Amino acid sequence: MTVLQLPERFSLDAAGNFAHELERCVNIGRPYLVLDCSAASQLDKPMAGLLLYCLEEAMKRNGDVKLACISLAEQPMLQAVSAHRLFEAFDTVEEAIDSFHQFPSEAREQESAA
Repeated sequence: MTVLQLPERFSLDAAGNFAHELERCVNIGRPYLVLDCSAASQLDKPMAGLLLYCLEEAMKRNGDVKLACISLAEQPMLQAVSAHRLFEAFDTVEEAIDSFHQFPSEAREQESAA
C-alpha cells in the first residue's frame, strides 16, 4: 500500500517528479495506491490526465488506485473526462487505505448467501 501526494499544481516538472515517484511505487508487485488530492489546488484536465496515467500504470500490474481528500468542487472535472466511474473517492486517506482491506460488496453478498 502506497500513498502518493498529488502535486499542488500541474507543471511539467511536477508531473515528471510525480511520474518518477509513481514508477518507483508500481514496479514492486501488485500496486495498491492511494492518491492524496488534498494539496492539489485545482483538478483540471492535465491533472485528471495524471490521475488516469496512475490508474493505467497500476492496472498494467493488476493493481488499483483510489482517491482521497478530493473535494466536491473537483469531482465535476472527473465527470467531464468520464473518469468518475474509474475511481473510488474517499473523504480521508485512512478511509481509502481501509477500503483496500475490505471485500468488494458483491463478494460480501455472495459470501453471506453461502
